Amino acid sequence: MFINMNDINVFNSNTYVTYLRRVLQENRLRKGYRAELAQAANCHRTQISLVLSGRNHLTLEQACGMTDFWNFGALEREYFLALVSLERAATPLLKKSLQARIQKIKQERDNLAERFQTQTINEPNLARKYYLSWEISAIHLLVTIEPFTTPFKLSQRLGMSEDKVTKALEQLLDMGLVSHEGDHWQAIIQQIHAPRGSVPEVLHQINWRHQAIQRIPNNHPQGLHYTSLYTMSKKDVLNLREKLVEFIEYTRAVVHPSEAEELVSFTCDYYVV
Repeated sequence: MFINMNDINVFNSNTYVTYLRRVLQENRLRKGYRAELAQAANCHRTQISLVLSGRNHLTLEQACGMTDFWNFGALEREYFLALVSLERAATPLLKKSLQARIQKIKQERDNLAERFQTQTINEPNLARKYYLSWEISAIHLLVTIEPFTTPFKLSQRLGMSEDKVTKALEQLLDMGLVSHEGDHWQAIIQQIHAPRGSVPEVLHQINWRHQAIQRIPNNHPQGLHYTSLYTMSKKDVLNLREKLVEFIEYTRAVVHPSEAEELVSFTCDYYVV
């Protein structure tokens, strides 16, 4: 039995030893796993035993080898190495500096714009115009789908006037997001992301949730609207939030290579009341 490392979240661990113990526990049925991990870290299996018992610490070189074995991303690797450095730190000043770095890494992890590394509209006025109404972003993506590359077809799909569609396309053209040849339009840049907490991001969230609210009474068979209220431990609140973020990552991995045939809105609300 092999446990996918993506199912074990390093950011839920406050010490690297805690994480290492969990990894070994999850892979306990995989024959030779500890030996493979030791080989990746370029150390003997006894070194891992010493680390788990608290009698020794990993070197940064050994820790780096483990993160490579686990196929960590850049932020996961940096977090794990920071945890190792914290345990090895000999002065209060260095420990304080490393603790601050660990918190910053967690904040970067939570920032979806940083995490997904998508493009943003840097000019503030253009960004506000893009996210001011749902129609702009809808038209921006619809032009990637045949036959919605003309103002006429777009107006039919969205139930808008051709004049309103044309004005929206011209705005997108000013933003450098689309181009056109005659009456046919196409997207130059398809993926953008508003920085978390910015006015454009707030507008975008509100606009598409408003569209979802309008569609709930229609009970469309392809729609999915789910609301639930429950109690859980503080630890599970954080764990479930991370799972939702991981699912967002999964959706992006599916969407990126997928052929443009339908325009879909995906909204997710999860918060402590």
